[in-house]
This record gives sequence, structure tokens and C-alpha cells, in this order.
Amino acid sequence: MSKQIDDSAIPSQQFCFEKSKEGPETVDHALWRCKCVKPEWIQCPLFSDLNKLKIDDFHERVSWVASVANSETLINFIITAWLVWNNRNQSLFGDKAKCWGDSWSKATLFLSGGKTIERQNNSSALPSHVIKNWSPPSFGTIKINVDAALDVGRNRFSAGIVIRDSSGRILKAAALVFKGRTSVDIAEAKAIYEGILLATTSGLQSLSIESDSLNVVRLCNGEISTRNDVFNVICDIQFLLSRERKISISYIPRSCNMVAHEVARRAIGLENSVIMYDPYPIWLQKVALSDVLSFPCVE
Repeated sequence: MSKQIDDSAIPSQQFCFEKSKEGPETVDHALWRCKCVKPEWIQCPLFSDLNKLKIDDFHERVSWVASVANSETLINFIITAWLVWNNRNQSLFGDKAKCWGDSWSKATLFLSGGKTIERQNNSSALPSHVIKNWSPPSFGTIKINVDAALDVGRNRFSAGIVIRDSSGRILKAAALVFKGRTSVDIAEAKAIYEGILLATTSGLQSLSIESDSLNVVRLCNGEISTRNDVFNVICDIQFLLSRERKISISYIPRSCNMVAHEVARRAIGLENSVIMYDPYPIWLQKVALSDVLSFPCVE
């Protein structure tokens, strides 16, 4: 693992993440000693001891952990290093979709399969009946529909987010644009993450998230696992879920998610992200009204 980090993870730019003049970036500085990444490790039980070590080589740091810790802590340490590396590189190369946080706790959540997350009736299983149209949430619950779109030719992707209450009234919407090549699963996971973040930072609680990506929803709910690159975003989502208890993430077919789909489709053509408030664009009001008028419709 540390060999892979050394060979491929650390760019060869002649500056460090702190923009200092200390010379070429080293693996140990990038993953441990840089003050920007210290908060990522704060929950590590060996944090204090590791800080006292007179080591300048991250390989030796990993070897020391392997010599004193159990296998679970060692694996957590390696996954945290990967998260730090990934966050750092995405930040360096301008990925505004990535945010920093407590990477050790995120790694712990991932290793536990999300079992520490209190889920509220958010099974991802397909319903026995076929749901054809969007339905409003129960009273007191906020529903967030999210979707993603990709423009491979221009190396960009977008997220469409629409937040509504039990009457179907739009509370907030967002058309977010991100630069960079990515996979469908990562884009869909980003949409879920940004939807939760938009709602929680707006002070909204009791959230019901809906996405038409069954695979990503199952990953978020800990029903399946992955070693692919989407794992980092799933960790971010599970970290948010661990802090906000009243959140469910559910799968719905595309026909129930047309409003978020339309926002994501239009967002891909924008130069900058847009947060929408009342009065909303006419096209958005029409799609949202169509959802309300078509409810209920179950066969």
C-alpha cells in the first residue's frame, strides 16, 4: 500500500499543499506532517505517539503502526492515508466538490459497513408494486430529489438537487457544476452528498433523500461494499449520516425523479453552479407542479 502511494499518489510539483518554500513535497509531509492534514488524523488512537516519532519516511510510519497495533487499526490507518491522499490531490487539482473532514472517522465508518448509522426505514430494495410517479414526504419530513449528468466530451459533470416539503412546495434547488472526468457512480454519489449538505446547512431536518441510482443508494446504506474510487464519496456521505440521525436514502425509478433529472440536465450547460430560491424558474415550477398533479399513481 505505501509502495503504491510512493509511486503514484504524490505529484512531483516543487511545492507542498501549504504553498510553503520548504522544497519538494515528501510523502510523509503530504500524508502526515502538513498542518493541513493533521485534523484528518486527530481521532487515530495512535495520534499522539505518531507525532512524537522522529520519522521522516511514511513507509517507516506505516511499519511502526504495523508493529504496535492490531490489524483493524493498521487497515484503518492505511485507508485514512488513502483518503488524505485523495482529498489532497483533488484539492490541488481544483476539484471543488471535495471537502475535508475527519478522515479517520470516515475510514472507521466504511470498515464497519455503515453499521453505526441509524437508518430509518431506508431499505433500498425495489418495492413489490411499481411506483410510477413522485410522492410527497409525510408531514414534518423534507424530501430531497437528486440526480447527476455527465459531459464526457468537456470533462465535467453536474448535480441537480430539489428540496420539497410535504405539500410539494419547493424550498430550495441547486444546479451544481463540477470539472473533471469521473464515473457515473461517483457523479450520482456526489449528487447525494451535495443534497444532504445543502439541506443540513440550510437548517433542515428529517430528510428523505431519493436517487434513481440503485447501486449508489445501496452503497450509501451499507448493503453492498466497493473498492472503487466511489468509496471516498460514500465515506463522506456516511460521515454526514452519522452526524445527522434523521436521514434516509432511498431508490426511486427515473419516472419519479424527473425534476432532479431536469435540473441536472440543464446544469451541465452552465459555467458556474447556481443555488435557486423563490421565485423559481418557470421550467422548474412546471416540472414540480406536474409531480404534484400526478400523485398518487401506483399500480
